[in-house]
Amino acid sequence: MTILNSAVAESFQQATEKLKSLLQSKSASRDGAVMELIRQYAIDSEPIRFEGNNYSESWRVEAEKRGLPVLPRTAEAVTVLNDPKATDFLVKTKVLSEAEIQARFHVAVERYNKTISIELVTLLDLAKSFVLPALESQLKETLSLGELLAHPKAKAGWELRTQELNSVYADLLAALTELDHLVTQLPQHTDEKKLLTFLADVGIPKAAQLRLHCDRAEMIIADKFWTLPKYRELLFSHASG
Repeated sequence: MTILNSAVAESFQQATEKLKSLLQSKSASRDGAVMELIRQYAIDSEPIRFEGNNYSESWRVEAEKRGLPVLPRTAEAVTVLNDPKATDFLVKTKVLSEAEIQARFHVAVERYNKTISIELVTLLDLAKSFVLPALESQLKETLSLGELLAHPKAKAGWELRTQELNSVYADLLAALTELDHLVTQLPQHTDEKKLLTFLADVGIPKAAQLRLHCDRAEMIIADKFWTLPKYRELLFSHASG
């Protein structure tokens, strides 16, 4: 709200100066000068006006066509605070000084880096401590079942089941290894701004990949092995009581 109100305040200041200039340079009436100012603003604001859903993908595509900034992630949004051109209006309206803006930028970057780093370590811990052991227990039980099956269709179904479990297990181990390696590299990043970009571009996508394999495992592991709450329990347990 501070940012929005400051932007509006600066816009009113600019409009006031332009209106004064129009009144001084022309013999038009006050209403005529106001209408002229409105016409100018209508033309100048055309690149940013959009009559559709401003939260939709269509506006994102359209904004890129118009050369407007698109900030889809926190990492991009935070770096705007480090752009003097984008924050100059806060200084002009005396809402924040340059030092205060820089302080907020550094705090935001540090908070983002610490939060994402903690989330990556937590995800690794959950995957290693709960998901992987549950998948291994399910694999062990399913593999041992094969010796008891005699019917060809049952045997074929069992083979598909073991293939799926093995596939998820292999993908999960690979994703775990990649994210584990990434986390061990984090202390080497002494530049907070570079770490911000690294976490956004590399860390979060790798975490999303690991999470995808964890979700796949959740869908094929028996409740007796899955010690974490399942999504259906989190979403619908209130309705089953």
